Amino acid sequence: MESFLPVFRSIEETLLILKQLNDKTMDEQIKQIAERVRGLRDALGLGIDEMAESCGLASAQYAAIESGECDLSVSSLQKIARHFDVPLDVLMFGEEPKMNAYFLTRRG
Repeated sequence: MESFLPVFRSIEETLLILKQLNDKTMDEQIKQIAERVRGLRDALGLGIDEMAESCGLASAQYAAIESGECDLSVSSLQKIARHFDVPLDVLMFGEEPKMNAYFLTRRG
């Protein structure tokens, strides 16, 4: 039984490292989304309070979204996207969704 202890310890260490890497990746993704939201506000020429009010969010909540220092809720992003008629995909992933296929219909 003692021979299995190093294996368990290495599995636990591996899981901890994987969790840390996942957390780091999520933090980077959240910051990228925050940058896109901030870019939208800048493009619209609005202040933080104006942007928050127009989207029906509290100023503190909107500021937290834009700072990228907190977890983002999809519902908050959806409010911003809907209000400014921006696809949610653009805020989340930074690009418009692409078509994978198309159909051509000819007359006759």
